[in-house]
Amino acid sequence: MNGRQALAKRNADGYFDIYLAMGPHRSLEKLHTTLANGGLKLTLNTLKNYSSRYGWQSRLRAAEEMAQAQLDEERDAERLLSMNERQANYGELSAHPRRPKVSPRLAYGYHAAPCRRLQDGAPSAW
Repeated sequence: MNGRQALAKRNADGYFDIYLAMGPHRSLEKLHTTLANGGLKLTLNTLKNYSSRYGWQSRLRAAEEMAQAQLDEERDAERLLSMNERQANYGELSAHPRRPKVSPRLAYGYHAAPCRRLQDGAPSAW
């Protein structure tokens, strides 16, 4: 890659970053307008060529998939934390001497031992 191609790639990568940051309603026309308002003299055809040559659509899909995976991971972590808190609360209720509003199955049956472990801070994974 010669110096001119490297410069074009670097410029295209910068324009792609702006394009990506424009959000779900992005378009090459809007990007062109944004760049023109910023003082860059760049044709819409140049942006179309960069988009095609450097695979902007596949890069967008990859970035969106990565962002979705991160959101899914955060949501799963929140669900696990919530589940652990609920199970710890059940454990506290079943350990209470009077056991108010706790079913016998929960207090004495299958769930009692795991709930007591959770109450003591053990993880919920078996």
